[in-house]
Amino acid sequence: MSLKGKCGFDMLFVTHMRSPREQPTPSGNGGAVWTYLPDGRWIERIVSTNNGSTYYPAWTNRYVWDGQVLLAILDHTNGLVMSFVRGLDLSGTIQGAGGVGGVLAVTFRTNGTHFVCYDGNGNVTALADAATGANSAVFEYGPFGEPVRVTGPAAVAMPLRFSTMYEDDVTGDRKYLFREYRPSLGRWLSRDPIEEKAFAKLLERSSPPLAKSARDRSAERNLYVSCGNTLISRYDWLGLVADKGGTYNSSYCCPEVANWTPCSEICKMALRDVKISPTIAGGGVVCYHGKACGCLGAYRKVGYYPGECPQVDEIIQYHEDQHVPKADCSKCGFYRASKWKDGVDDTQEECEQRKESVRRLIAIRGYLDEKCESVATALIDLLEEQTKDCP
Repeated sequence: MSLKGKCGFDMLFVTHMRSPREQPTPSGNGGAVWTYLPDGRWIERIVSTNNGSTYYPAWTNRYVWDGQVLLAILDHTNGLVMSFVRGLDLSGTIQGAGGVGGVLAVTFRTNGTHFVCYDGNGNVTALADAATGANSAVFEYGPFGEPVRVTGPAAVAMPLRFSTMYEDDVTGDRKYLFREYRPSLGRWLSRDPIEEKAFAKLLERSSPPLAKSARDRSAERNLYVSCGNTLISRYDWLGLVADKGGTYNSSYCCPEVANWTPCSEICKMALRDVKISPTIAGGGVVCYHGKACGCLGAYRKVGYYPGECPQVDEIIQYHEDQHVPKADCSKCGFYRASKWKDGVDDTQEECEQRKESVRRLIAIRGYLDEKCESVATALIDLLEEQTKDCP
């Protein structure tokens, strides 16, 4: 299917071995063919020139990923063109925010290593030459994420810019995992996939609460705008319907964690964003957009804090993990009013779990150092008090 519009380029979509490919062809000058994985990650780009009748491949790029973040770009011989050193992103974890604001340095094959500078929303604003410390690139953006300044010897070569997303130097489009955004128009090039029946079915199967929430939001929003046209204070790394709430940058434009995000990462986000209150003693099950994880909290009244007594941590963690299968994530989302929930009330099942924790704590108490032994004893006394009226 060929679509030609006022922007002066053709767009050709084809399917090959179940990998969608996109071929934008600027008027008579050339084009690029992208190869995608089913989850939206792109793995190859072939850029071609056009002599008026046919295309000739000019260069090829291949893309190396770690989960949902880009690590390196290769050439057609698999030689390294550039690589990215990743650290904590805006979520305070490695991939919790899709790598937004998480690139520490970029190394170019022909231009050395450069450190990356950001604004508070995870947009790349400058590069600093690692050898000299001098500015090697400066970036400025308009209200819709469009570039208004790209200067410096390393600026053009740096593909990760606004929201730390990949900028296509052939079309000027910004590539997200689910669709592409055209900064010059302030619009996505396609509607949000929540409108597609297949996508909705997949979401319904993996997370019914999230699917309902997404449907409710899509009915209220223009499915072509990015983050509700508030890109100055919000960010997006998937290219889906914007979500409300969150604390990373006063807004959070991401409807769910990736399937591969481990509970250890989600619990770190919970500890930072939820600010566990003393009433949630010891921990609980946090529901982060449909995914349930057993997380540890502090028993402040008895001086227990996660990380100080690993053997005690294991017992509390085991207790919380028993609740995960029963947690009702439709009623407790990570960014909802009720952020923490045990999944069960103080029923006989909860009583039995607490009694089991007491038995485990008694078994290890004699092998702990003085501080942790005191914590274990205090926990035993507290749990026994809580279970004294249990059936």
